[in-house]
Amino acid sequence: MKFSPLDLFLKARKNTLPENILVCMAAALTSTFYFYEYQYEKFFPIREPILLCMTGAIFLIWISCSFFAGRDGRFGFAVFTFVYWAVPFVYTLYYAGRDNVRQYNKWLSLINKAFTAMLSNPFSTVAEKTNTVPQTYAALLVMISLAVYMLGFFIMRRLDEKYGDDNGNYDGEYSGEVGDRVAMLESDDAEEMMEIIKNNKGKNQPLMFGNNDSKKNDPPDLRSAVGLVSEESTESSDELPEAAETSDGQREDYDQLIDDVLGKKG
Repeated sequence: MKFSPLDLFLKARKNTLPENILVCMAAALTSTFYFYEYQYEKFFPIREPILLCMTGAIFLIWISCSFFAGRDGRFGFAVFTFVYWAVPFVYTLYYAGRDNVRQYNKWLSLINKAFTAMLSNPFSTVAEKTNTVPQTYAALLVMISLAVYMLGFFIMRRLDEKYGDDNGNYDGEYSGEVGDRVAMLESDDAEEMMEIIKNNKGKNQPLMFGNNDSKKNDPPDLRSAVGLVSEESTESSDELPEAAETSDGQREDYDQLIDDVLGKKG
């Protein structure tokens, strides 16, 4: 089954905010820790190409998650993107501006090293290739991610307004009369009803629900002929209109169900 890009955008699975955060953090931290891998470099010079590929993967994963987070209205992901890259940058600026010789603190130094690794290691190789600093790519990633987040957000709101005017409460799937008929046809009751219609097609006898066992016709009662009717027969005759009304009500419900299943052309 083929889907258009619009269908894929509307009907794709909605990821939760923790899922998006974990995927993006895994991509960034993988590159951060692989930066310290030198064991196989003297035999196979693959460290630099792998780091370049990881940088591209970080951009691709982060931008994709931002786009779908905007579609789903996950505003927390935009906040996370800004905080993840902005906090290390601000802290490294603060640490570089203080007197770290006379006011040395091992905990502040440890935090600075950790934030520097988070901010610089994923983009260090590509920064060397382009003669720039890693912070430039971190800032570029934040700006692109936030822009893509807003793009996904406004596209979804625009589509929601467009389809909502036509079909009422639009939730990313087809709704309305056609959707109700499809849902009815997929139900067990509708399948049973279609089988009854097919089996009784061309027959003149009416369709009846429940137990349709026919009863033998009893010979006429002489007391009824002369007008001598017992109380029991009177009570049973009083119940007949109610039974007829019940049968008529079932017939109306059945006719309505047939119309709903087959649909009216108009």
